[in-house]
Amino acid sequence: PRLLLLDEPFASLDVQTVDDMRASLRELRRTGLAILLSSHNRQQVEGLLDGEATLERGRLHLTLPEATHA
Repeated sequence: PRLLLLDEPFASLDVQTVDDMRASLRELRRTGLAILLSSHNRQQVEGLLDGEATLERGRLHLTLPEATHA
């Protein structure tokens, strides 16, 4: 599959397993896999994101990387 969907993938994991999971996700991104991840913990997903969608007071806010032109 070219898309991986994860809902709270770091929940209830110990610190070492979170680090291992983050390393695995970074490697998967390098292969071109798209990852859609939900999390309540911003610190755990830092460095894994190309864009972000947040819900605030019932509104969806998107933060996407600026397009690059060749």
